[in-house]
Order: sequence, then structure tokens, then C-alpha cells
Amino acid sequence: MKVIASEVLVFGIAALIVILGYLGDLIFRKFRIPYFLFLLFIGILLGPILGLADRAFIVPILQFFGSFTLIVVTFQSGLNLDFASILGQSWRAFFQSSFYILVSIAFITLVSNLLLGWNITEALIFSSMIGGEITAAVVIPLALTLELPDDVKTVLTIETAVSTIYSIVLFYAFLENWVHGGLNWLAAASSVVNKFAVGIVTGAALSPILLKLLDYLEKGSYIPVFSIGLSLATYSAAEWLGGNGALAVLMFALFLTNYRQPPLRHIPVLSRLKLTPLLEHIKLFHDQIAFLLESFFFFVSLGMILVVTPETIISDIALGGYSLQFSYLYATLP
Repeated sequence: MKVIASEVLVFGIAALIVILGYLGDLIFRKFRIPYFLFLLFIGILLGPILGLADRAFIVPILQFFGSFTLIVVTFQSGLNLDFASILGQSWRAFFQSSFYILVSIAFITLVSNLLLGWNITEALIFSSMIGGEITAAVVIPLALTLELPDDVKTVLTIETAVSTIYSIVLFYAFLENWVHGGLNWLAAASSVVNKFAVGIVTGAALSPILLKLLDYLEKGSYIPVFSIGLSLATYSAAEWLGGNGALAVLMFALFLTNYRQPPLRHIPVLSRLKLTPLLEHIKLFHDQIAFLLESFFFFVSLGMILVVTPETIISDIALGGYSLQFSYLYATLP
């Protein structure tokens, strides 16, 4: 009976999460209230408040599902972008996001040093953790749902990848300085460039091969599922080579959805492909999988592991106020 009761509870909660996630999406489309706020609240209710979720069990799992969600959401974003728009907006997005991220890190470092009394290295480690990350699982779905112009979606997608690279590289660079007492700025800059270059080149090199494979297997029954496997393989290959896996996945999606557009259509192996009918099935499948991952595994799980105390509530309100102010400045700049 205990097993049955446990199954009833788990499946009942899962049903509630999916249904509320769907209703939240409908509310978002009508009133523009972000649906992930509902999902986070459900997670907080199930975890910190009711105690139905074990934080120690969820945290290790969330690490992997967070990466999986990033892969699926990035691929979904790439399927809705125009390659010409990417080429036209990439440099602007790179320099714009670099400026905002570095200013944000510098500001948080200054506040942590002056108000909290931390030394510069500790403040830099903290600021690189919270000042540079733009969560793709939040930004990309919102950009797609709001039906923003292609150039805006392009900038936001590139910025999420740029922010992730900066956060990872700078965090480990500052951590190395804290542990060993020396900071190699040249090595940090080289690491940033390497992650960009290897990620883009790996994705561009693998994409024609993967598209040819999809074309050869187009009559298969589960090609959309197979495309997830190809995305995972692309991500793993780029990460193994020292690059950014999300950029490689983005390149794969861009090749897939723009293979008939210039300049990709001039590549001999792509000019003979006939993937257009298959592409609609892949897009629909990834939209649904991305929604399921975001609602069930990402936002709800994130709410479950939050530690709710008076101190964290005050700090979150303060950080939220700073984020809103920074977002307003970001939106008003040309």
C-alpha cells in the first residue's frame, strides 16, 4: 500500500505540474504574466513549505536535467532563427552582452567589497556566479512566446550563450586566483575565445554530416526523437573538445532550419537535401519537449531546492529590485 500511495502521490503531483504549467502558458499569452513564476511557486510549495521533496536528492539530478533543458531549449531557439539575421547581429550581440555582463560583475564586486566587507577575490567569485548568467531556459522561451522580431530573438539567444561562457570562464579564473594566489588574465581571455571558436567550428563541421544522416533516414518513424540524440552528440563533442556545447547545438539547429537559404544552400552536400516536410515535425516535437522540461524538471525542481528564510527573502527582494532596474536600463538603451 505504501508503494501504491507513493505512486499516486508522485503521479498526482506530476499531473498537477503539467496542467498548471499549461494553464500558466495560456495566462502568459493572454496577460503577459510569466508562467515560470507559477511553476517556481509550485516547487517552493512542494519543497520548502510542505516538505514533500528531498533537496539532497533533487540537487544532483537537477545538474544534469538543467544541462539537458539547455540543449533542448537552445536547439528549439535555433530552429526559429534566420541565418542571415545571426550573421548580421552576432557582433552587436557579442559586444553588447560583453559590456553588460562585465559592468554587472564590476558593480556586484564593488557592492560586495564595500558593503559586505569581502576582499576583491571573494567578491569577484560571487559576482561571476550571479552577475553574468542569463538563463536560457527563461529568456529563450519568453522571446519565442512574445513573438519578438527576428533580430531581437537573435540578440537574446546569442547573449545567453555569451553570458554562460563568461560566467564559467571567469568563475574558474577567479577561483584559481583565490586558491593559488595568481590570476592569469591572458589564459582567461584565451579560454573565452577558445570556447567560442571550438563550439562554433564543431557545430558547423558536424551539421552537414548530421543533416545528410537525417535526409537518409527521413522515412523513419521517430526522426524527431533521433534529432534529440544528434543534439546531445553535438553538445558532447563540443564540450569534449573544450568548446561551448550550446553554441554547437545552436549551429546545428541553424543549419537544419536554414539549409535552403544563402549562404548554406551553396554548400554541395546541403543543396541536394529535402528536409522541409520533416522540419515541421521536428519543430513541433521540440516545442513540446522544451515545454515539458521547463515546467516539470527545471522551474519546479528549482523551486523545490530553494532555502526559504527571512534572510534569503530579503536578499532576493533586493536582488530582484536590482535586476528590474538593470533590465529597465537594458531595455531603454539603443
